[in-house]
Amino acid sequence: SWVDLSIETIQYLSRQALVTPFRSKKSKRFFLNTSPTHANGEPMDVYKSMDINGRTFYLYAKWSASDHIRNCINMAKSLQVDISTIRVKLREQA
Repeated sequence: SWVDLSIETIQYLSRQALVTPFRSKKSKRFFLNTSPTHANGEPMDVYKSMDINGRTFYLYAKWSASDHIRNCINMAKSLQVDISTIRVKLREQA
């Protein structure tokens, strides 16, 4: 799923740089936060929790496919990680 792609990308980014809460400049919604809430205090209605270096983060899961990809790219750029180092391998699910 696109959520799984985002989780794997964030895990990769956490091995390259210090991951912190992230939202795009144009959005009031967090892509990744340390609480299941958005910038305006509203709760995330759909999220996945994940552990990053001993801290719990919450990935807002209600994005379109293109938004997941855009957020991953923008997050990598904000962390100064070269996006050409990110590789995606597709596999069949059983």
